[in-house]
Amino acid sequence: MKKHKARKPAVAAVIEFSSNTLRLLVGDRRDDRVHVLEFLEYPLAIGKDTFNLGKLGFDKVNKACLIIKGYLETAACYGVGSKDIRVIATTALREARNKGYILDQIRLKTGLDVEIMDGLEEKLHIFKTALRTLVNEDLSSALMGYVGSGSVGISIIKNGRIVYYRSVKVGPLRISELFEHAATYTQEYHVMIEEFIRAALDVHDMPDGVRPEKLILTGGDVNIMKDLCGAENAGAAFMLKKKNLEKLYNRVKYASTENISKEYQLSLARAEVIIPACCILGDLFSLAGAEEALLPQAYLNESVLYCMLFPEEAAKIDKEFYKSTLLAVKALAARYEVIEAHASLVEDFSLKIFDKIRKLHGMGARERILLQCAAYLHDFGKFIDVKDHARHSYNILSGLDIVGLNQRDMNVLAQICLLHSADQPDTEPYSASAAGDMAVTAKLAAILRLADALDRGRLQKINDLTVTADGDELVVHVQTNRNIELEKWAFNRKSAFFGEVFGVKATLHVKAV
Repeated sequence: MKKHKARKPAVAAVIEFSSNTLRLLVGDRRDDRVHVLEFLEYPLAIGKDTFNLGKLGFDKVNKACLIIKGYLETAACYGVGSKDIRVIATTALREARNKGYILDQIRLKTGLDVEIMDGLEEKLHIFKTALRTLVNEDLSSALMGYVGSGSVGISIIKNGRIVYYRSVKVGPLRISELFEHAATYTQEYHVMIEEFIRAALDVHDMPDGVRPEKLILTGGDVNIMKDLCGAENAGAAFMLKKKNLEKLYNRVKYASTENISKEYQLSLARAEVIIPACCILGDLFSLAGAEEALLPQAYLNESVLYCMLFPEEAAKIDKEFYKSTLLAVKALAARYEVIEAHASLVEDFSLKIFDKIRKLHGMGARERILLQCAAYLHDFGKFIDVKDHARHSYNILSGLDIVGLNQRDMNVLAQICLLHSADQPDTEPYSASAAGDMAVTAKLAAILRLADALDRGRLQKINDLTVTADGDELVVHVQTNRNIELEKWAFNRKSAFFGEVFGVKATLHVKAV
């Protein structure tokens, strides 16, 4: 994740590239919330280019730069300086094959760097805002769906925390572009869409026995549907009834884009996503078994602006949200039959080493969370095959989503799990990593390897551990009344990599009790 200096401006702005529009949001701090000073949007269908052609045309780029220059002038009228403007982009620009050239042109012509958010980070912003908005709602059991132009995010909430998350590439705009020509030759266009989306959202790894009591829907296309379905204001959110959604769908499923546009006074770009959006929302209603859904007002640009204007409060929310990450990881470990006692002990030992050598590793809270996740997931590849289980753990994690972790975090986590067991770790998994990620991966893997070695027999023989660091030596002190010759052997083998990474010798000191 790109790190931003913890500024606390009085007023700030966010420019957002969505799939259909280019938006400006300017706001300041008022009490404990963002007060919107200006909101502008200009239609710019970059998603149509990306989802159809795989790349963005430079005519759109030139137009975007002109719009951005106008937005900069507007923001300046409110006293917003260049340091207090963030430019963000999501699916349409993220998936463009020529995004490198596009970003370079925008920087040269406007002086601004565009931050491309990965899908996990984008949805995380929305989910955190939604939960903050619904703080007074009973969220003991709920399914929360995010419907973006290019993807759908599904999460399970238990007792106010997200314990499961999955992202699927079936957003309404992506679907409408994928089946664009089908609408011209078949009256059963809507049936194709229904079946395609139902198959895509047939998620098999949801927690067993989950029966959500509530459905929460978020995302830009959800807000369009809110108005078309006559959702009612319910305080902190709107209430959308399933029967109203079905009524709308029955009216539009045989209609052309032009007729939908005319009847509901929508632009053609908005009208073409209505049928796919109806199908997606209908499937989310079915997944939750709900007759109505809460629609909190949660927008990506507002969430980013909140983080800029209230950095301390946002950090507290992040810290609280990490608890959801760990709950999701533990649920995932249980599903793959990880030995909980071993994972818990490795977590404890890893954190004790991590906390003691902070000056040596220079990492922070984010990396500490990744270490905890790795402690629980490093062995879960054994569910497939004990032989080469680290490789299986890596492969599984490479295809998973975990709430609270972005794509870079997931890459690092997968690589840590790959490195945790090899006698002589090599640099193979680093080939696609940035230099900073390589260093973080190696340091966290080195710590995990020591902790894992101390329960090599999976019998939890050691129940007390302390760490001392003195100059070029790290001493791990343990107490036990059991035979730990296997653990000593494993520690000596794993300590070589620790020394290679940190330039410090790791030594095990055993006190018999």
